[in-house]
Amino acid sequence: MDKSNPISEIAQFKLYIKDELEERLDSMPNLGLDGTEGDDVPVKIAQITFAFDNFQVIKWLRERGTHIKNEDWGRVDAIN
Repeated sequence: MDKSNPISEIAQFKLYIKDELEERLDSMPNLGLDGTEGDDVPVKIAQITFAFDNFQVIKWLRERGTHIKNEDWGRVDAIN
């Protein structure tokens, strides 16, 4: 974090994460899941939101991710 930057530390962190994610996602090969029209369109992240001290939401997101990985859509729907 740049202490001399007028942007708050959390805002600097959000910008860093946004830039890093966009760069990494752009460097991934297109698998054609969205068709060929998006081949050369760069990824742009519109919003990043951070939440702190929210154990239950994090637990649900982990469970949901596991169910998505295992293609257990009924359990995904239940968590949603």
